[in-house]
Amino acid sequence: MRLWACWTLPPPQALAAGDAVLSFLSPADEASLPAAQVVSARRLPPALRAEARAAYLAACARPPAAPGRDGRTLREAVCAGPGTSPWWYHPTSYRDCESDPAFSRIIACLAVRAEAAARGLDAVTLCGAPEEVALALAPALAVEVRSPARRPPGALRWLRALASRAKTGWDILRGLRAAARLRPAAGRSDVLLSGFWDWSVRVEAGGLADRYYKALPAELSARGLSLSWLLWLDSKAAGPLRGRGDARVLQAYLGVGDVLRATLDFRPLRAYLAWRRRPDLRGLYAHAGLDLWPLFEERLLRGFLDGCLPRCELAALAAERACRDAAPRLLVSFLEHHPFARALASGARHGSGAAWAATQHGSYCAEKTFCFLDPELDFQGRPDGRAAPTPDLLLTMGELGRRCFLSSGYPDGRVVTTGGPRFDHLRMPAAPSPSAAAGRAPRVLAVSTLDTAADIDMVEALVLAADGGRGAEVRVRDHPFSRLADQPRFAALAGAVRLCEGSLEDDLAWAYLVVYTYSTVAEEAVLAGKPVWQWLPLGYNASALAEVSPPPQFAAAAELRTALAAFRADPAHWAPNEARRKSVLDALFFRADGQGALRAAEALGALLASRPDSK
Repeated sequence: MRLWACWTLPPPQALAAGDAVLSFLSPADEASLPAAQVVSARRLPPALRAEARAAYLAACARPPAAPGRDGRTLREAVCAGPGTSPWWYHPTSYRDCESDPAFSRIIACLAVRAEAAARGLDAVTLCGAPEEVALALAPALAVEVRSPARRPPGALRWLRALASRAKTGWDILRGLRAAARLRPAAGRSDVLLSGFWDWSVRVEAGGLADRYYKALPAELSARGLSLSWLLWLDSKAAGPLRGRGDARVLQAYLGVGDVLRATLDFRPLRAYLAWRRRPDLRGLYAHAGLDLWPLFEERLLRGFLDGCLPRCELAALAAERACRDAAPRLLVSFLEHHPFARALASGARHGSGAAWAATQHGSYCAEKTFCFLDPELDFQGRPDGRAAPTPDLLLTMGELGRRCFLSSGYPDGRVVTTGGPRFDHLRMPAAPSPSAAAGRAPRVLAVSTLDTAADIDMVEALVLAADGGRGAEVRVRDHPFSRLADQPRFAALAGAVRLCEGSLEDDLAWAYLVVYTYSTVAEEAVLAGKPVWQWLPLGYNASALAEVSPPPQFAAAAELRTALAAFRADPAHWAPNEARRKSVLDALFFRADGQGALRAAEALGALLASRPDSK
């Protein structure tokens, strides 16, 4: 008997009758194999997922905080002086499972190891596996590799990273030119609202409005607080900002010399290259017989080569100068632990001693790892005193978000549940009658995210299950910042699905059923009384809904086909009841009363009143 772990189909006639396939395949490829031989990697025991999460978070936090022979940590070594360590601007410190595949690959490694152990095997054949997965498994299993997914040559990867660094510098220089044409806000401001022109902040009805803060600026102004916007130009179309007196553009506080110095500063890179030569390095990345170093090696080096650190360093410098000018008492952001938010807060604190408050901008759960810190190593900064910059006050959307942030080490009083201003439009209306859907081909709204690799599997499975449209009508709603149509595999599916072009409200009104991998749209759909199903991703599961009130979950096209037929016969069976809708509301959105911005403004006012400079 042989265990295959397959990312691509094994060679024809290679599978023997007693072989098993641990499938990381697309739905169509998986369906082409004998069902009796397939074990889906989409369905994993909760204990295994919890182990993978703990291993990933530990590998992000512990090695950079481990003292070397000279007693210094990586967080210290990359820092040229006092202040925030550049480590906190590095992508690995952010633990972004959406852009870094390390977490998902740890899940894959543990799944392979567990399946081999369950069958009493000490060997596995990998087909089409990422090269790093084979390297990570090698200490634990005898690994045969067929058709590996090889990375580009190292020199090419590093040249691409350096090109990204150069492009970042060039883009910021262009931002300087655009900012020079704008009139910055004058005078002092009690509160600076951090935003990005023009994907978060735009001109609406003659004023500036942010898609995340919504009514919060008006509520703060109503309390007599003076406001202005601290904006990073992410767009060349800065014309609408001209002549305004309520915006401070960060690039206006930088010069050409600043940009060149930051872009050409490779001191953190040199410190990192010295650190990675430490003899105990591989031991720092060992987990239960696996070698996790290959899963982190490329991302670590690339983060010191590309534009991430220079961009954040320049943002911190610009924020410091802007805050000396504006003398704010409070900086408000919506990116919580994001490196850019850390940079702005570090600059603001140095420039004016401003407090930092963050509003939760989207749902979080245990496997949405970028909101989590290690309570001792990161939050308290042990053992080197290089703690992560953290908000003085976090305003969470619901009780689940509160629990997530408290688990990072925040004291109780620094995390307040207000509901999210972004979701003040939400209400919990009377559930729609499912009778209109009875006996009809289900109208399925497939909700896409930033992770289009997972979402293309979902759509492919729905197309297979829909049987050419006879079993269901499928529409796809894109994430605002990504397009599923850009995914290479979408072209083969384009004729079987329709891309949505209208509002979310219109799409939900059309749909009988919502299918998602992870998305706040699914949570909003439950509040609206719509049946919601989850397509299980192969890697991390970032669905907050799945954590607080798991919907029906599917891992194969055949499962979806059977469920769609059952839905057509009895749609009422799948609709969320009142108790479930209320539990989702409390856990994820707090209240559906339109008062999130009001409660957030009250909490921010209390923070300012508690500070020594409040008078």
